[in-house]
Amino acid sequence: MNENNNQVKEVVKENTEFKMIIEKDSFKDALRKVNNCAGKYANDKHFDLAKMTSDEQNVNLYVYDGECYLRILISDAKVMGNNISCAFEPKLLLSALNGLRKGKIELVIDDNTISITEKVGKTTKNVRHVSLPVLSGDQVVEGNLQKNENNHLITKPMQFSKFIDCFRRATICSSSDESMPIIQGVHMLVMGEQLYLESTDRHLACRLITEFDSDSIACVDSENNAISGDNSEFNEFTLIIKSNYFSKMNKIFNDDDIVLAEIYDNGIRVISNSEKSCTFATTSLTGSFPKMDHFFEVEMAEAQVTCSYSALKEAVTTFTRTTQLNKGTEVVLIFNKNNLTLKTIANAEIQYSLDLEISSNLEETKICVSSAYLSNILDCLNTSELSLLIKQANAPIYFWGSKNDCALLTPMLIKE
Repeated sequence: MNENNNQVKEVVKENTEFKMIIEKDSFKDALRKVNNCAGKYANDKHFDLAKMTSDEQNVNLYVYDGECYLRILISDAKVMGNNISCAFEPKLLLSALNGLRKGKIELVIDDNTISITEKVGKTTKNVRHVSLPVLSGDQVVEGNLQKNENNHLITKPMQFSKFIDCFRRATICSSSDESMPIIQGVHMLVMGEQLYLESTDRHLACRLITEFDSDSIACVDSENNAISGDNSEFNEFTLIIKSNYFSKMNKIFNDDDIVLAEIYDNGIRVISNSEKSCTFATTSLTGSFPKMDHFFEVEMAEAQVTCSYSALKEAVTTFTRTTQLNKGTEVVLIFNKNNLTLKTIANAEIQYSLDLEISSNLEETKICVSSAYLSNILDCLNTSELSLLIKQANAPIYFWGSKNDCALLTPMLIKE
């Protein structure tokens, strides 16, 4: 009788197990992305945990950090046993894979533990056991985008490196001031049937033109069917997305991934159709972004200065690197005839000169700016030739790129 009971118990235990066989590097890549998106335990919510679910063919990984959520579909694994829904700590599971050689691994999950076994031919080596938190998958915080299922926008698929470029540059000018959450975001808006991005931290501001226009963004219905001839949704579109969403995106998608974005009235999600399908989404910030039109309306300029972008970028980079050990980060820009001199007002007297083309006879003008901000402005712009509009020493400097990208930098007041 005792023998039979033991046999019954063993059968029950075996039936509650989930098994997956997958290439180690493939699974590790998915876990790395999940771990990069995991948050911290806060307000009695497990933003630090991820969820794994399965069906007969696929495994899904999900994580939500309180702002963004990530879903990864793993379809290149051999799945056996019962379907699961369990919580785990991604950092712990990722560390368990370190030290294992390349090749297939077998992952077994029961009610309490994850067991990872390295498969080498028909033999097994290096068995590792990781204890899971005593949590069910239902206790992981869900952060689905509560999207409006009516009309929304969808972008044309493109390579991720091309998709992210403009968003990445726009985040450079966004603020990190938590007391002003709206300017922590990137403002997406349409002007003249072209999508623009705006950002500011009150010292810098930029307005960049993207690759998207009415020909590359379609208005679709709830089933993603194109609504023919209707561009009204796009022309009236405006959205504010926190800048760290785009920063995190670089840790999820590879440069050669093909991605598209679904844009709703309260958020955005980016989807890749790579071998491991990823969906990365966030909700929009609530509030009104500062009106930027008046920032970039330049009625009259004392002079327009034209120079090579790469030459100025090299000069500023070299100058900043040379002076980074000084206590002061200020740099004086001295415009004189067809020459620009960069000079520090800190302890070291370092100068770097650059030839310019100036539209008028500009008398010697000194403008003091932060070298870090100046470097950020140049990182924000992607152009071959650069134009600087100078009004007066205490007025912002306007930077215009060849693609109609524009940015401004406020000066610093100094005592001579």
